[in-house]
This record gives sequence, C-alpha cells and structure tokens, in this order.
Amino acid sequence: MNHLIESDDMPVFPVGPAGSRASIFNGAGHGFPGVSLMLAELQPGEGPALHRHDYDEAFTIGQGHAAFTIDGTVVEADPGQVVLIPAGIPHSFVNAGPDVLKLTAIHVAPRVAIEWLEPPWMPGD
Repeated sequence: MNHLIESDDMPVFPVGPAGSRASIFNGAGHGFPGVSLMLAELQPGEGPALHRHDYDEAFTIGQGHAAFTIDGTVVEADPGQVVLIPAGIPHSFVNAGPDVLKLTAIHVAPRVAIEWLEPPWMPGD
C-alpha cells in the first residue's frame, strides 16, 4: 500500500463556470476500500446540483463559508465544522461566502458514486 497519494494522482474535474474544481480519491483503487474523498475548491456561488449517495457522507470545511441544503433544510457551515449527510438523503451545497470555499467530502464507500437528482453543471453549459 502506498501511504502517500499525490494530488497529481487524483482525477480532477471542473464543477463550475468560474473555475471551481474537485479532486477525487477512490479508496478502492489504492487498497483502502472503506473510504473515498472529494477535495473541492469552489468559487463564490458555485456548488453541485441536488444529488444523493447510497452511503453516508461527511464534510469538513477547511476555508470559506458553505450553505448545504439537506433534505430541504439549509445548514450553514464554517471552518472547523463537520456536516453529516446520512445515506440516501438528497443534498446540495454552495459556496455562500465571498472567497474560495475549500472542503473535503468524506464518502464512506470504496468509490465516489453520485445519483444526480438535478442536472449537474457540465463544461460548456
């Protein structure tokens, strides 16, 4: 097992027109099947569309201010706070602050799997 994963070894994809991006660590691909991660940097006003997972997810906020919509309820979070989303619960989030939002999404699964409930932003949109 490799105990150190370089960010260059994780796939990166754009998640918003203003330059937001996410890197994905799928634990199963590294002999670490119990957890996967998404490392996101979101520009103000950007975030993923409504979606859900068939496993639990937790978020830690590293920088900025996030507004999560969890099963219709808005929960605001700042650095040092943890947001919990149980399996199957529809949710989305957005950078609700004026600066870059950095967060880590902890997926309790061997790989990140998203069921989109609204169309996600795609390059070219």
